[in-house]
Amino acid sequence: MLIVFGTRPEAIKMAPVIEGLRKYPRLHTRVLVTGQHRELLDQALGTFGIIADVKLSLMNVGATLDAALAAMLAAIGTALERERPARVVVHGDTLTTLATTLAAYLRGIPVAHVEAGLRSGDLSAPWPEEGSRRVAGALADLHFAPTEAAVAALRAENVPAAAIHLTGNTAADALRIVRKRIAAEPTVADAVAPVLARFAGRRIVTVTVHRRESHGKALAEIAEALTQLAGREDVGVVVPLHPNPEVAGPLAARFSGCERIALVPALAYPAFVRLMAASTLVLTNSGGIWRCRGVLLRKKAGGSVRADD
Repeated sequence: MLIVFGTRPEAIKMAPVIEGLRKYPRLHTRVLVTGQHRELLDQALGTFGIIADVKLSLMNVGATLDAALAAMLAAIGTALERERPARVVVHGDTLTTLATTLAAYLRGIPVAHVEAGLRSGDLSAPWPEEGSRRVAGALADLHFAPTEAAVAALRAENVPAAAIHLTGNTAADALRIVRKRIAAEPTVADAVAPVLARFAGRRIVTVTVHRRESHGKALAEIAEALTQLAGREDVGVVVPLHPNPEVAGPLAARFSGCERIALVPALAYPAFVRLMAASTLVLTNSGGIWRCRGVLLRKKAGGSVRADD
């Protein structure tokens, strides 16, 4: 069983799956990471004590998405020839997932898709993720869906009922694992302590924004809205910065000198969990953010916003 992923969110969400699979001695479970987000990925692997069996260095393999996909397809294909797994397991909708699914399909290796069935109905949003997950949905033979809506989407695409399994979202399992670790070892989340002290007595609003759809004009509009929000005396806004310069640069320039907006480096997952727990509100354009308690605003498949417990 070869588990393949390349980004930090995938590592977080696949950690409980890896832990579960490794409890079965008859399964030989190995992990291949593509390094799509090298530094952030290593951070997440360390959090969950995952040691990759195969490491590829594919973070900067192409200036364009097609060049990156071509390099990934070739490198992952070579790794599959060497590993010769009975099955490949992929997650979600990243470029790593697309390349791995295609490479496995071309070699007749069955693919299991975790977080299957998410659909927006619009190939341009999220882009290119919507296309990646549709390809994975067409080629995988096992589909692990996080919600009833995802199950319904797969059935509408004529995926056999026997191939669909409603599992819930593994992000919730990862969150539970990390909360227990913080309770046993509070220092693992100390990186966020300074900003919590800075905004003591204020209502903290945590914001993550990194998706391609938010670059450029959209990011400027988000920054303006956050500046208005931070005009409230009772609020402190915390923005963990994604290292992508298309995000970090404009936000750093816009928020320079804003007393009630704190830009912090990308946080390790335990510190981010502690930050969420201390927040009154979490604003995000990522479907991978889960709150410890209270209300979280996140996008539905169709693009609108809902509150989830």
